[in-house]
Amino acid sequence: MDIQDERSRLLDAEGGDPTGLMSEQDAYLSKVKNRKLYLATLASVLGPMSFGFVLGYSSPAIPELTKIEDSRLRLDDNQASWFGV
Repeated sequence: MDIQDERSRLLDAEGGDPTGLMSEQDAYLSKVKNRKLYLATLASVLGPMSFGFVLGYSSPAIPELTKIEDSRLRLDDNQASWFGV
């Protein structure tokens, strides 16, 4: 390993500007390149989204459950409103 590699800062972009001068935007973007950050953000967004899919999926089944022949499964209006909540 070269001594220059050891002296370089951890947040420097790989193969960056040889003069060591970067624009402010390039410096910011070089710090943001973090796959774990994007993975954590994706995981935090998918959780509530999938929960919303589960809550919203029951509503298309309500008309069928109010007309079903089996009295044990048939829902009245009050039960159907609670089922769709």
